[in-house]
Amino acid sequence: MPVKRYSKEQIDFIRDFAKDHTLDEVTQAFNEKYQMNITKRTMKSVFGNYKIRIGIKDKSGIRSLFSKEQVAFIKENYIGISNLELTEKINAEFGTNFTLQQIKGFKGNRNLNSGLTGHFPKGHVPIYKGTKGMVNVGGNSGSFKKGQRSLNVVPVGTKSFRSDNYWWVKVSDEPTKWRQVHRVKWEKEYGPLKSDEVLIFLDGDTNNLDLNNLKAIKRTEHVRMNQNNYRFSDPELTKTGLVLTRTKMKINEKRKKPSSAATDKGK
Repeated sequence: MPVKRYSKEQIDFIRDFAKDHTLDEVTQAFNEKYQMNITKRTMKSVFGNYKIRIGIKDKSGIRSLFSKEQVAFIKENYIGISNLELTEKINAEFGTNFTLQQIKGFKGNRNLNSGLTGHFPKGHVPIYKGTKGMVNVGGNSGSFKKGQRSLNVVPVGTKSFRSDNYWWVKVSDEPTKWRQVHRVKWEKEYGPLKSDEVLIFLDGDTNNLDLNNLKAIKRTEHVRMNQNNYRFSDPELTKTGLVLTRTKMKINEKRKKPSSAATDKGK
């Protein structure tokens, strides 16, 4: 039996965080959350004592076809679009020349499903079935009278859940304009987002539009969180991931800045 050095909450945190992270990342996240300073070796012992499996092994040194930024971009955009659209989108974003097969291979290796089936569901009835000779007789001329509105025009305030997994709301007729519901709610309460900010759902559920589930963060932080898989269904874990991300970014900034001694020496 392992020594009861850690609380059930701490072990549950380690077990959950370990599913998508390396041993180093789990150790850093644990120390950050609980203000401790255990070593990687100690954490490895905890894994063994409590039979916790490491979700991601350290693969440093292994080259990848895609950069971390490109991987994060694919994971943010693959839902609801075809492989061809995704290929064109990433190439336009990064100025690359990835092939359709490379994108398909990447998604297949990571079980990323766009949700598209490529065919109509069973029982689908064509919208023009039984209307032979009744639809578009004589071409488009005179289809609508001047000033007549199309029957498919929906009123302002109409909400729609789209293939990008977000709720949208119609906010204007002229010109027709739709906006994401969570952004409208946020900006009504806190004002417009800054140009370098994005909104995230702390529990990862885009159907949960509660303001307490929304968090405005910098785009760079958003990218780093996706790269390191610091997004969880537990809002508290996501907040911890954000704190860890900001800490890492500050450390990297300090490392890049030349020390005052080195600066003086160069004068």
